Amino acid sequence: MRAALAVIAVAACASSPDAPATCSEPSPALAGSGSATADDVRAIVVARCALGGCHLSAPGAGDLVLAGSDWPARVVGVPSHEVPSLDLVSPGDPADSWLARKIVGDLCADGGIQMPFGAALPDADQHTIIAWIAAGAPD
Repeated sequence: MRAALAVIAVAACASSPDAPATCSEPSPALAGSGSATADDVRAIVVARCALGGCHLSAPGAGDLVLAGSDWPARVVGVPSHEVPSLDLVSPGDPADSWLARKIVGDLCADGGIQMPFGAALPDADQHTIIAWIAAGAPD
């Protein structure tokens, strides 16, 4: 009986939204280099993410809307709904940015699926977004 209660208690803690995410070691793809601006990333977001049924309008998948010029304010320093221990974008740190992990498929336990849904971004687009985050997510 005690063993069963211990298992239930551990399971309850592991599923808590405040529990730290169980993430793999960051993949080399998350080692950002180069430079990119918010406008560079916006072009990718508009073409591949801010689409109907995805992140075009409220509530948006994951409660995230990426349409409009103020999209960076909705991702930079904002905790992820899927993995609240990670910000969507942690300026200067792609490995701790849920957006970067989602686009390269470097997911955490119970952390959803690679985005965009259905087809990965081209490597050049992934590199641009990761470089922008690594550079501190400048406006």
